[in-house]
Amino acid sequence: AEPQRTNLLPYSEDFSQWIDADVTLTANATTSPSGSLDATLVDLSSTTDSRLVNNVGVVASTEDTLSFYLKKHESDSDGTFPLAYYDGSNYIKTYVNLTDVWQRFDLTFTNPSNSPFGYGLSRKGTTSDETLTRCYAWGGQLEQASYPTSYIPTSGSTVTRNQDQFTRDGIGSLINSTEGVLFAEMSALANDGTIRYLSINDGTSSNRVTFLYYSSNNNIRVIVSSGGTNVVDKNSGVSSVLDFHKVAIKWKENDFAFWIDGVKVQTDTSGLAPIGLNKLSFDISGSGNFFGKVKQLQVYKTALTDVQLAALTS
Repeated sequence: AEPQRTNLLPYSEDFSQWIDADVTLTANATTSPSGSLDATLVDLSSTTDSRLVNNVGVVASTEDTLSFYLKKHESDSDGTFPLAYYDGSNYIKTYVNLTDVWQRFDLTFTNPSNSPFGYGLSRKGTTSDETLTRCYAWGGQLEQASYPTSYIPTSGSTVTRNQDQFTRDGIGSLINSTEGVLFAEMSALANDGTIRYLSINDGTSSNRVTFLYYSSNNNIRVIVSSGGTNVVDKNSGVSSVLDFHKVAIKWKENDFAFWIDGVKVQTDTSGLAPIGLNKLSFDISGSGNFFGKVKQLQVYKTALTDVQLAALTS
């Protein structure tokens, strides 16, 4: 589930449209992640100043994220390759580790002014940390945001993907207000402090069973509300919210439990069950959109046992 985003690069797969300095480009050199023979071999071996960059779409004082799919040439060993942006004075480089498997890499930066700017694949600057001077590239993307979203292909103009929307009616009979379990295997798209809800509710925030990512880094929080009162409000730290975690919240009057990855991390033995639950939402009351990834989402009409919850979340 993703927000609306625009790929500001008008040519995401045709790197001949980019600005090159001492670069050799070989189009259609190998099969890309799309399954077609349309990935480009980018060779920066000519000089230590070789670079393939772009300069479109960047606004002063705005955070941007550049992303590519990259892999090494089959004749090279695994190694490091430079992504970079020009801050008006210097190229600021980040080294990524390339193998023979396609991986998507990203680089986030802010242009401090309207000075000349560039971003892309560049050796310009210190080169002591790079071991590779060529790679296969495909699927360039630039977004005005602090993290990348899924690939948006372009071929001559920018392209905008609308925010994801999911709806399904007639599921109220599958939800039990008196007791139950909400389970998800999920990860966040970013650890950026924005609030994102996944909830069972009555159409308001007064009665709800909720997972949320919130302002505390690498924490997952659960809230159970009944009649406008939060009867449960717990959180627990995880290694990274960018990783998938299996989470479950059990609700029943005076019997609440929060599970993460096979471990019961929080309990509460006092409180009323919610009232009138009939909706499953990737938000709460129309706000706090859940921008994340969900592999599994399950709702149980009974409060499962500890043995069942341990097995479910392991």
